[in-house]
Formats: sequence, C-alpha cells, structure tokens
Amino acid sequence: MSECPRSHKHGATHTCYNTHGCRCQGCVAAKSRNRLEYDWETRRRHGRNVWVPAAGTVRRLRGLAVMGWPIRVIAADGNLFARSLGKVREGSRARVHMTTYAAVRSFYETHSMTFNNTREGHITRTKAVAAGWLPPLEWDNPDTDRRRAA
Repeated sequence: MSECPRSHKHGATHTCYNTHGCRCQGCVAAKSRNRLEYDWETRRRHGRNVWVPAAGTVRRLRGLAVMGWPIRVIAADGNLFARSLGKVREGSRARVHMTTYAAVRSFYETHSMTFNNTREGHITRTKAVAAGWLPPLEWDNPDTDRRRAA
C-alpha cells in the first residue's frame, strides 16, 4: 500500500482506492459511496463478469412454468444447473449472473408463447398455477415492471 499524494484528496474521492491501492477507512468509504448499485451495463461493455437483479429472471422462469416448461428443460437448453435455476425461480436469489439472465431470456423469447404439452409440462403448469404465478402476457416487460399489467 502506497501513500496517496495530497493532490488526490485522500479519502474524499475513490481515486486513491483505484489508482494508488489505498485501503484506509476513508478511501474504502469513498469507494463504496461512489459505486453504482446496478452498474452492470458498464461492466458488461468492458467484458467483465456481472451480476444483475434477479427479478426479471424470476418472472420469466415463473411465466415459463405457467406455460408448462420445467426447470430441467430450461437448464438443459441454456447449459445451466437445474438446482440453482430452481432456487432463482423460488425467489431465494437477489441477483443472477449475466450468463444465466441471457440464457433464460433467450429461452423465454422462443418458448413463452407455446405450451409444453408433455406429462411433465402438465405437472409443472399445475404447480405454477396453484402457486399463483403469472403467465408471460401479464408483464409488459419482466425486467422493469413494478406491478401486474392492467
């Protein structure tokens, strides 16, 4: 850890934290004050791994369940783990990885308007309706809607 020059306003901005590697309380606090909570678009543009809010993914997974698409099928299509995807659908995850978001969104775009008429699809649909989950057409945009569509 190097000492920050006075011209960098030690502890007042996040320059000392980023540029000089200073980890004193003042610089760490300045860094956390200046960090955007959902700055994932910038991180994605720079090719970094990012975590995004899970609300849109949860709504998509639940909408697909109402249409009869089980987690196992969605996970296999997106090369994801079914157990972790099931936890996302339950709502126990606040954020999901960008690759999970993209895979679920892709599956949703292609399958959200078709029923899965298999036996497994019927079971999934029955459980989803009993849980009170909304079908895909109830959301104008699953990522940004704050309430049900009218």
